[in-house]
Amino acid sequence: MTLLLLLLLACRLSLMEAAYLHISTRTVRSSHASMLAGFGKKPVPSKSVKPKFKGKETIQTHMRAYNKLVGGTSHTNQVDVYVRSSSTMSVCRKFWFVGKSLAADGLCDAVSAVVVQKRLILEHAKLLQQELALAKELQLWTAPRNSEIKVAERRQPLQSAASVRVTKDLITAALDGPQVGFEPEQYENARDGFFVRLQDDGTPPEGSTVYPRYVTPDSLAEELAKEGDKSTIII
Repeated sequence: MTLLLLLLLACRLSLMEAAYLHISTRTVRSSHASMLAGFGKKPVPSKSVKPKFKGKETIQTHMRAYNKLVGGTSHTNQVDVYVRSSSTMSVCRKFWFVGKSLAADGLCDAVSAVVVQKRLILEHAKLLQQELALAKELQLWTAPRNSEIKVAERRQPLQSAASVRVTKDLITAALDGPQVGFEPEQYENARDGFFVRLQDDGTPPEGSTVYPRYVTPDSLAEELAKEGDKSTIII
């Protein structure tokens, strides 16, 4: 009787062990299949390529790049850069001139180079003008190379860089060297800064164009003495 009970117990344990092994094998196979199918994997966050900004060091690096590239870069791949506050509430907004930007020929267009350097340009703009430093959001605008006079005379509209997108590959290539450069506007007194008031789309208001006469300091008195001449004089 005792021997019979022992045999029955041994058979029961063997059946339980077999069932356990079957369940374990099925679980492992199911888990393995899920992993192969892409399930059960922990999502790997994509690494975005963002230009590192190290303050003065970054600005100086891009200044040196500008000086190195400017002589051999076509004029069409160089632009003047303006920054304005998005929160300014007025009919005509202030667009502050903050410097000049370029990209090596064959790399990308000039406006894309501005977007690649967006961080350092905006940080520099904040150093120039307090109203830009206090703004919640800033915008980048561009004009053709060395067109400050035309912009001041309201004869040259500005182009927004808001719609320009740059790829990770372009950012990586542009920062290798770097192949883009920025010449920052510099002055000690904020009152010396240059800005122009334009409409929200960067165009001059109708009828705002001016046609100044440019004279030397020596001939200023003679020009001012002319009767009936109401035109703007710039020294």
